Amino acid sequence: MRELSSKEKHKIIGGAATQGITAAALKEVGSIIKSGFTFIENAITNIAGIVYLFKNEDFIRKSDKFEMHLGSFSFKVDNSQTNKLDKEIAYATSNHVVNIEPPVLS
Repeated sequence: MRELSSKEKHKIIGGAATQGITAAALKEVGSIIKSGFTFIENAITNIAGIVYLFKNEDFIRKSDKFEMHLGSFSFKVDNSQTNKLDKEIAYATSNHVVNIEPPVLS
């Protein structure tokens, strides 16, 4: 075995990097592009969900239970106790009932 000269030590011969783009590089570029599109999709669904909530605010307030899922955006409301109390107060005030005890919320 002979010792390499300094010129031979610095010379690059063959290898996968000189042959073009490798499968691993393409896979990484694909995953970066996929994560970018996922970010855009999540941003759009979050904005759409928030716009839907603001447009249907009265419907959501009147509903006892409301749950919505859009992609990674989820929203859940439970107004059952509040709506029950509102109905009892409305009934009591319309019939002039004086003694109203609100339920204990836990």
